[in-house]
Formats: sequence, structure tokens, C-alpha cells
Amino acid sequence: MAASDVVADTEYYNYASSELSEYLAGGGATGTPAYRSKSNALVDASTALSNSTSFYNAFSTSLSTLISGAASTLASTTSEATSTRNSSVAAARSTLNHDLSVAISTLNDDLEAIGDLIPYKLNMEASNVVGQDAAGNDVYTADKGTALTITAAAPGEKFQLAGFTFNVTDADGQIKKSVNAVLDNFTESIRALNASQDNSITFQVDAKANQAIKIGLTDMRSGALGLKGEEGNTLSLATQSSANMAINVLDNALKKALDQQTDLGSIASRLEQTSSNLHIARDNVLSSESTIRDADMAKEMTEYTKNNILLQASQSMLAQANQSSSGVLSLLQ
Repeated sequence: MAASDVVADTEYYNYASSELSEYLAGGGATGTPAYRSKSNALVDASTALSNSTSFYNAFSTSLSTLISGAASTLASTTSEATSTRNSSVAAARSTLNHDLSVAISTLNDDLEAIGDLIPYKLNMEASNVVGQDAAGNDVYTADKGTALTITAAAPGEKFQLAGFTFNVTDADGQIKKSVNAVLDNFTESIRALNASQDNSITFQVDAKANQAIKIGLTDMRSGALGLKGEEGNTLSLATQSSANMAINVLDNALKKALDQQTDLGSIASRLEQTSSNLHIARDNVLSSESTIRDADMAKEMTEYTKNNILLQASQSMLAQANQSSSGVLSLLQ
């Protein structure tokens, strides 16, 4: 039964109620046939209304069941989607952590290998080398000067500065003042480790004495490149001639910088080749060491004894052969 039928039955019920009132007013069942017909119509209207109410109740029950099922399905789908998303996020996070851990471990291994092969550090941002401490580490100036000036803070022939111990000696290694003298209020300049004009640094890259690489570090400051004068004057673009001159200066500075870059690239390639060769040499040494450690001493001693017996037997046979020749010669005499 459709909803429109329910509305029609309701209207018919209202009409039947009106007719019932007239029916009762006209005498009820004892009245005229017209009123009896209205009574039958009233019964039919009541039955229709009851059917409409039953349909409405069934429709409400079906609608409630449908809404409940849809809500349950939606909740289940949402739960599955959330679980799938959480699983995907956890898997991606685990993969990322694993890849990051492997990358960090590989980088640490490479850095440790380089540190084992090259027992020194080069700080390209530091200034000129001006000395070495007791451990052989290079000491740099803070202002890129050519000398490091030290002023005594306490009396004595030995003192410490920033974790280093300094001994004041002359060129022959002798203390300049006696042990009992008070070395206060003095100023001492340490000679540069490498006073060459090209500010070169020499690296020992192999076991032999002459297997070294020399790196020349050109002065790349603005004054050396011509970008700044001795009195602090900079390039001027006020006139056309000064602008042309500035372009020439910039071209020369750029050429000098590119030349320095080329030299450093070549030296880097040589260092990489040296590092590769050292890796190969290290692998060969480790292989030889493993062979020596894994040697079967019993077998080796057996081979040594056998070869020693054969050597002694051959020497004895040679001696007997020489004696036979001597006997024949003595008979001929």
C-alpha cells in the first residue's frame, strides 16, 4: 500500500465518521437502507485505516532496519579503512627507518675507512699552518696570519694554552733561558711550518719516503684577487672606464679562481686514486695475514722435514760422486 492510499483512506474515514453521525441520528440499524449502506462504508473505512496503520508500522520497522544496517556497514568500512591506513603508515615508517639506518651505517663505515688510511685532517676553511703541537697536529692562526704570537701568563719555562703545552726553545732545541730564570712578560713568535710562497702543504700518502703529494693553496682573498686595494679601496663603477677596468679585474679573479678549482680537483682525483690503491694493499695484507694464521703447521713441518731430508741426501750423493772421481785420478797417477 502506498502513502497516497493511506491519505485517501484517512479522508474516507473522516467522511465515514460524518456519515455515521447522521446514521445514528437517523435511527441506527433500524433506519433507512441509505443509513445501513453508510454503516457498511464506515466498516470498510475502519478496515482501510487499520491496514494503513499496519503498513505504516511495517514501513517504520523496515526503515529502522535499513538505517541500522547502513550505520553498521559504514562503521565496519571506516574501521577497515583506518586499520589499512595505520598498517600502510607503519610499513612506510619501518622501511624509512631501515633505509636511514643502512645509509648512516654505510656512511660511518666509509668515514672510518678514510680515517684509517689518512691519519691527518685538512681544514680548508682554516688559515695558514704556523706550527705543530707535541702530537704532530697542525696549529692554525685565527686571523690567517703567518705567525702565532704567544704571551706568557705565568712564570716558568713551560706553560699551557688552550690544552697545548709549549716549550720555549731556540733553533738548536735549547731553552732560551735557564730553568731557574723567570720567563714572565715575554713575547715569542713561532716560525711558520711552511714558509713557501705558494702556501703549499705536503701529504705523505704511502709508506715510502718520497711518496707524497704537494698541494699549493693560492691566496684567494679579495686583496690577492685584485678586488680590493691595499688601502681598502674597492671596485668603482662611476665611469665607463672604471666599469671596464672592473670587468677586467673580475675576469682575472674568476680565471684565478677557476685555475685553483682545477688544481684542487686534480689533487682530489690523485688522493682518491691513492685511497683506492691503499684499500687494495690493505686487502692484500689482510689476505696474507689470514693465509698465515690459517696455515696447517703439522703439514708445513712435514713438508719442511721431507725437503730437508732430500737436500741432505743430494748433498751426500754429490760428495760420494766427487770422491769416486778422485779415486780414479789417483789410480791413473
